[in-house]
Amino acid sequence: MPWNGRVQFRAGRLLVSIILLAGLTYLFIDLARGIDGDSLYRFDMGIIQVVQGSINDLSTKLLLLLTSLGSVKGNMVLVILFSIWFIWKKHYLSTAFLVFVTLSGGFVNRYLKWIIQRERPSLNPLVVENGFSFPSGHSMSSFILYGALIIIATRMTKNWSIRIPVYLVCGMMILLMGYSRIYLGVHYPSDVLAGYAAGGVWLIVSAEVFKYVEYLGRRKKR
Repeated sequence: MPWNGRVQFRAGRLLVSIILLAGLTYLFIDLARGIDGDSLYRFDMGIIQVVQGSINDLSTKLLLLLTSLGSVKGNMVLVILFSIWFIWKKHYLSTAFLVFVTLSGGFVNRYLKWIIQRERPSLNPLVVENGFSFPSGHSMSSFILYGALIIIATRMTKNWSIRIPVYLVCGMMILLMGYSRIYLGVHYPSDVLAGYAAGGVWLIVSAEVFKYVEYLGRRKKR
């Protein structure tokens, strides 16, 4: 790609990142402001009634297993396994990105919960969870983890026969993780959306920082 073409591509990609960042930030702030409002309460209750109206033993067992993957221990196991694979493939920057964005994202989630301090829903909880509710930690961490894997897969291969399954599996895991938190009665739907928004913001910021670090590394080699 000619030099001018590369500059235009990078500028366009950065513009898309900025637009996404602004949109996700606005969504998170709007949800946080509406926590005590009637409209968000009606929105949450409407979705909860639909989701929890489909409760059955098999779904509960499957979603309990799924949600365990979104716990701190579950995420750590996945991060370690993928990090070993990336190191074996000599993708050291991708490994550093995955470890950083997932670990730091957990601290960001705890900080946001501490600031907002929304109590968890008390309607038919199928499991007991401690701590505050907004934003959903499982939803935020899944968005960050699987979003990071999508970014890494895009960088590691141009083979769409590999990319597409990765995109589909990661996207499905993100959606199902959020659904499981509503189904199990431990989060409001707005908690899940806020988790996705906050996860998206942190993922974009972290990705841009690592892209800049990679750019500086290439310049030093010249």
